[in-house]
Amino acid sequence: MARLPSRQLATNWSNSLETESNWDIPTHSTHPALDGVLCWIEKHKGHNDHEVIRLMATAQPANDLTRLCLCLGKAGATQGLSDKTCTLLSIQHGWDLDKLFWELIKHLYSREGQQTFYEICGHEFPDDKRKRKIQAIFQTLDDEWKRRCTQFPTIATGKFFL
Repeated sequence: MARLPSRQLATNWSNSLETESNWDIPTHSTHPALDGVLCWIEKHKGHNDHEVIRLMATAQPANDLTRLCLCLGKAGATQGLSDKTCTLLSIQHGWDLDKLFWELIKHLYSREGQQTFYEICGHEFPDDKRKRKIQAIFQTLDDEWKRRCTQFPTIATGKFFL
């Protein structure tokens, strides 16, 4: 057994959302309704971020981008979006929907909103997964500590873990 699980803990904390590739993010050609909404938004400029997100959330059929917009539309779920002008860079510069998805997901701050988003998309909430992994690591350390304390003096056991 490794003395300290620092490498293991570091890899658990460094997992990023963007490393997950199993998100259902449409393209303009595969989601004509969303493309129509975005074209309408471009044609009728002057919308703010919240209006754009509400309009995108109505596009059917639902996918992870529209579900994200639905969660962002709930009160108190967002942070850093404007209610005066459209500040979403992906909308202002060509609307790459993949980039838009990653830009929007950074604005979903409320924990309840994040959990709802993962739930309706059918994904496991990553904080829960990481928490279980880290708890398992520390449980292993705790078990090893208890086992060694019964065999060796406490000071010797402490030095082993250092």
